[in-house]
Amino acid sequence: MYTFYMRRMFRRAKQKIEAMVGEAFPVRSEQGMIGDLIGAQEIWRELQRNNHVSVDVKDFVGKNYEFHAGLDYAQEISVQTFATEISPENNIFDGDFVMLSDREPIKMNSEIRGISPVRVKDVPDDLKPVSSPLVEHGKTVDWSDMPLYTDFFLSTVPAMLHHNEYKERRATWWDRPWYHQKLRGLVKYDLLPRGADEPLATVQLEGSRVRYWAASAEEMDRYPRMGKLNANLTAYDRFPKMEPNETCRYGSRKPRESKATWEEEVFRDGGGEFNGS
Repeated sequence: MYTFYMRRMFRRAKQKIEAMVGEAFPVRSEQGMIGDLIGAQEIWRELQRNNHVSVDVKDFVGKNYEFHAGLDYAQEISVQTFATEISPENNIFDGDFVMLSDREPIKMNSEIRGISPVRVKDVPDDLKPVSSPLVEHGKTVDWSDMPLYTDFFLSTVPAMLHHNEYKERRATWWDRPWYHQKLRGLVKYDLLPRGADEPLATVQLEGSRVRYWAASAEEMDRYPRMGKLNANLTAYDRFPKMEPNETCRYGSRKPRESKATWEEEVFRDGGGEFNGS
């Protein structure tokens, strides 16, 4: 159901970009385009509620701008690291990687940032019911015992980090998240074929539920696939899969100080060549 609304949003964005390009109007940011559409959605919602808004509504007549898109106010899904610096020379920012079971570093980090009392309490509620994929000594590792990026002001643990200014952190912070020490094994497992025995997720609604299933291609393998523009494919055709050596490779020139192979850069475990099979 929600895929339908996302497609509607992307169609609207494409139409808007094409119209702007046709008028020789510079389009500088895909993020700005999404923001523009979310703004249009809010105006459309107000129009539906009150049958009146304070702006010209000719662009909204006969169209549906409901995308079911919301804002991540608490930055629980994604957090950007730009403009979070407190003392960059001392490497102090709004957030850092900590183990939530270790209260002393959390207390110390909070005090350094002038936060009292401590706001970070425990593993977030949205993460508690999710089983960790890491197993050690036959037991699942608890989320509280893994290094998780935590915002000490908002007390949130986002799923994603967006290094929109500090590009170097894509390399210097690469080995800091919880999964990195086990990354080779996790990637190998994740590429295995997966049957459609259970849905990926189930969302309970009032009087109904929505279940999300993996693509049928994943019953063969879970490798990335090479999309082709204007490909004349049917619903049963498959894009060709891409091996790790095709997706993880340097361009025409290796970046300065880069490792000899992509395995050394990505896994950093001395395990040599990666074999996904």
